[in-house]
Amino acid sequence: MSLDRRTAPDLVAWGTGDHLALKDVQTIALDGDRVYGPASVSETYSKYQSIKATIDPSGEGKDETTLTIGALLHSTVFVLKQAGWLDGHSETTLKEIANLLVEYNVQSVRVEDNFGQGMFAQLLKPYLKEAWEAKDKQQPRPFGENRKSTEIITERAQRQQKELRIISALEGALNNHRIVMSKELLLDDYRVANSRAAQGGGDLSDRYSLMYQLTRITREPKCLSHDDRIEGFAELVKLYAEQLGLMAKEGAEKAEEKRIEEELEKLFKETDRISRASFARKKLRGGLRGGGARR
Repeated sequence: MSLDRRTAPDLVAWGTGDHLALKDVQTIALDGDRVYGPASVSETYSKYQSIKATIDPSGEGKDETTLTIGALLHSTVFVLKQAGWLDGHSETTLKEIANLLVEYNVQSVRVEDNFGQGMFAQLLKPYLKEAWEAKDKQQPRPFGENRKSTEIITERAQRQQKELRIISALEGALNNHRIVMSKELLLDDYRVANSRAAQGGGDLSDRYSLMYQLTRITREPKCLSHDDRIEGFAELVKLYAEQLGLMAKEGAEKAEEKRIEEELEKLFKETDRISRASFARKKLRGGLRGGGARR
């Protein structure tokens, strides 16, 4: 489904009926696979509880540097954006990553430390600072907003076999329908793979597609020739692992209760204001009738 960058439905119901299939979304998946829209969404929307991102810097060869951005709302992960670059940590790549982090208002980004000593994170910092400063000049932050930038967190990759680590991170969330993918992300995933093929990437260009990797990963070591996109996707979902243990319906109910409380609070304040104004008018009229205003 199409996703907003700041808010999402409190509840998204999963379904696979033929009428839900998105005929305008093509993917590099397996024969018979289709992309489905939601069976229903709630009328109420809430702001995302957090927006995070992961960066998987490329190593050697033809690996991608990937950026994956997602948000959490009521135990559901909304995957908003994924992008990949083939030129490692060039100035162009660093600038584009920084701009996307600011554009999506990402609160924190986890960078996998492939190079040692957090080199990629250190290279990214000045570009991220510059991007935030440029945005602040164009659009001042709301009053009370004191976050200065996107927090960069550097972590070493786990030593567990990569394929097992990826499947472990995604299996439960996918089986329980806790992940909502942006329609625009899927369209872009297909477009980029075809664009690279047209530029001379050959028949193997589809290996860079997230949906190709997602539908073909197994527990066998090195089963994918490229796994950068699915690894970034898995690391994003893992960032929200603790919150995925809650029921989405419970989170939506709490959000609705909070909305009702806030509306009641506004109503009480307005009633109190009107009551005080009415009392002041009565007191003034009483003073005038009693001659209190005469000299």
